Amino acid sequence: MRRTLEQALDALERQIRSWTRRAEPEIRVFVYPAEWEPVMLQRLQHLMGRLAEEGHLIEVEDVGLGFLVALERRSPLVERLLEREAGDERGVVHDLGVLASRYLDELFRRPSPEGAVCRLLVNTGSLATIVSYSAIMNGLYGARGDGGPGAPTIVAFPGEADDRSLSLLGLRNDTNYRTARI
Repeated sequence: MRRTLEQALDALERQIRSWTRRAEPEIRVFVYPAEWEPVMLQRLQHLMGRLAEEGHLIEVEDVGLGFLVALERRSPLVERLLEREAGDERGVVHDLGVLASRYLDELFRRPSPEGAVCRLLVNTGSLATIVSYSAIMNGLYGARGDGGPGAPTIVAFPGEADDRSLSLLGLRNDTNYRTARI
C-alpha cells in the first residue's frame, strides 16, 4: 500500500526531530512518487519554515543548482566538454557523471553549518540519470574511517524505491543496500 503525502511528510518530520535529540552523521533517503515533486517542494519549504520557527534549522541544498555552480567554476572544462559533445556524446555524459559524483561526494562529506540539525538535498532527480546516488552513499559508509557523511543528511528522491533499489521514472535502476529510507 502506498503512503499518502501526509504520511510521508510526518515520517520525514519524525526523522528530523529525532536528530534534534541526537544527531549522528548518516544519510537517509526520503522517497516519494515523482508526480508529487512540485507539491512536495512547496510542502518541504513550509515544513522547514515551521521547524525553523521552533529553532530547528535545516540546511537545504538544491543539488541541480549546486552542480551548475560547480560546473561554472570550471568553465574551461565545460568549454572542452561542449566542443567534444558533437563527436562523442556518450563520453561527455560519462564525464559529467564523474564530475557530478565528485560534487555529491564532497557535498555529503561537508559538515552542516553551525546550528543546523541536518541537511536536506532537493532537486536530486536532476542528477539521478548520470550518477549513482547509491554508489556514492555506499562508498561513504564503507569509508567511515575516512570521514563518512559529514552531517545527518536527507536525500529527497522523487521516484520509486524498494528494499534494494532506487529508480527515477524507470530511467535508471540504482541498486542500494545500505541507506535507510524515510
